[in-house]
Amino acid sequence: MALPLILPEQVVMMEDHDKAYLAWKQRGVRDRVLVHVDAHIDFGWIPEIDLDEIGPVVFEPGKASKDVFLLNPFLKSRKKMVNIGNYIFPAIKEGMVKKFYWVVPDASWQSARGKKYIIKQLRQLLRIKRCSGEELARTDGHLSCRIMGTEVIVCSLESLTRIEEPVLLDIDVDFMLTECIWDDLNPRRRPWIFPRELFEMISRKISNIDILTIAYSVEGGFTPLKFKYLGDELRLLFEGGLTGHALKMTQYKRKAFDLEKEKKRADAIKAYEEILNIDDSDASVYFNLALLHMDDDVNEAEKAAHFYKEAVRRDKSYASVYNNYGILYLRYNRLPLAQREYRKFLKLDQDNPDVFNGLGHISLAQKRYTAAGEFFDRCLALRKDHPEARLGKGIVNFKQGRLKEAEELFSCFKNDYPDEAESYWWLGCVAQKKGEVSSAIDYYKHGVMRGGEGPLVHLKLARHYLSMSFYYRAFEELKRFFGAWRILS
Repeated sequence: MALPLILPEQVVMMEDHDKAYLAWKQRGVRDRVLVHVDAHIDFGWIPEIDLDEIGPVVFEPGKASKDVFLLNPFLKSRKKMVNIGNYIFPAIKEGMVKKFYWVVPDASWQSARGKKYIIKQLRQLLRIKRCSGEELARTDGHLSCRIMGTEVIVCSLESLTRIEEPVLLDIDVDFMLTECIWDDLNPRRRPWIFPRELFEMISRKISNIDILTIAYSVEGGFTPLKFKYLGDELRLLFEGGLTGHALKMTQYKRKAFDLEKEKKRADAIKAYEEILNIDDSDASVYFNLALLHMDDDVNEAEKAAHFYKEAVRRDKSYASVYNNYGILYLRYNRLPLAQREYRKFLKLDQDNPDVFNGLGHISLAQKRYTAAGEFFDRCLALRKDHPEARLGKGIVNFKQGRLKEAEELFSCFKNDYPDEAESYWWLGCVAQKKGEVSSAIDYYKHGVMRGGEGPLVHLKLARHYLSMSFYYRAFEELKRFFGAWRILS
């Protein structure tokens, strides 16, 4: 049975997936089935109440803190905590969602490692006993549990039960690129399923879409930018608009992808150029041509730069910091690969501040502090307010013993970004280096209060408290250290 086509006003496209929650809220959504097709569950806990909201209503006799689900111990307001990793929590809490399906990529569902990864995430949610119901139930076709009175079901597309009632269909483009959900930032991921196949499978399972939300998720590296266009194809399929020129362009893109996969670079370039003969307004085509020419020798640098500029001219999102793999390899601490990718990208854009920032952080990780400082200076000359480069320059000064300059940079950063924990950490390090133990403790605690919950900060606090003979506080920080360490391991 084919899925009825939906109207353009029923579709909401976005970059950051938490905007789906805002779209549902603006439309007054209530008691809907949510089908979340994503490589990530996007269900993290958000505190029920902030410390500054605690009052007599909460703590009146017979209604003590047992009525509070989750307390926010941080200075950051819980309203600011809604993000791409937890927006489904408020949607359920506010009554928008009465049943929640998390549809995972087939290979992840079918593998033992994938099942283990999914079960671990569900059990972490179930640890909040006040908000969860019965324990995790398993069958061949799905995993299920109850959270805040809502049934949560995890399954693959194939095992998704047919749903007749109106559905909030929530799709992340990264679903099509992330076969293995435990490896969601691999820079070399390619589509395992394409929009046409995904559309047809969903059509067999869902008969009535109330609202369709599609997130690109390029920022953060979850969807490689070269495949962002898959989200647009998916939208056109649901609206019935993938016909004529649009259909022909899609077929050429698929052909180009297959040729590129077979390492037939010249043929892939020709396929993309055919698309420009049909319609020269598609930024994704220019961007993919830029990448193909960038991978060739130095003689292709001019062409690569030309196509990149044309892509950005048509769509500014292609100037994203995630438009090359350097940032992802840096996250994996694969420094030589990250350096190679950043330097290669300079063929496209010789004045890219994000590239110089990335090269600065690579040098920082390699303890080449002079080189790191030079890269950060080049970045800041192009964009004086670049936050990561400002922090990086401060770290360089700290590592080279210029404590006054480091403290000035970290203090300015703290004033500009008061909710960010990292500046407090480094100000604590500066104070510690200067022998100002009380100031160091204050800065470290301020970092923790802003969510800087890594284990090392608690170990540092424990050592400082011991030096001041505050043994109980030292013991408490050691407990927090081991608790944070267990979470990471």
